[in-house]
Amino acid sequence: MILVPLVMGVQAVQARGGSQLDASGDRIGTPTESWTPNTPTTGVVVAPSSTTASTAPGTVVSLASFVGSSSMQASKWTSTVVITLLDQNNQPIAGATISGTWTAEGNNQTTTCTTDTNGNCTVTQWNLKMSGLGAHADNTYTLDSITGTNLTVGPSVTGTSITVLRPA
Repeated sequence: MILVPLVMGVQAVQARGGSQLDASGDRIGTPTESWTPNTPTTGVVVAPSSTTASTAPGTVVSLASFVGSSSMQASKWTSTVVITLLDQNNQPIAGATISGTWTAEGNNQTTTCTTDTNGNCTVTQWNLKMSGLGAHADNTYTLDSITGTNLTVGPSVTGTSITVLRPA
């Protein structure tokens, strides 16, 4: 099956006045092509670049840490969580998108953020009631997903949560 297009391609080249091939497949009447490596004076041979794609291992999210805090704002409060992502070498992961869900007294809200160069991103939920009907005694943030280029999420990273208590 592969030989038919190859033969047709050679015939097309020959019909346009291109070089001809003998029975062994060598060109007739054209100079021989050769490749000479670039040999610098240091003795290092530089070969032409390969067209094979590299399959470098991806970054593995091995740690997601949470630091929660709360603050007052008039008669309401704010819940904040700073999330830090580190790779398998304890290096910060920049540019990862984190999605998570806030749960405060049965009310759910999904928020996302993108990690900075230090691997940090901050999610905040404002205007939580301090007292009365619908007051929030605490607010829990659960990490639902982490996405990014060439990123693999390690075990036990997603599904992790932190509960932030309202200020006293």
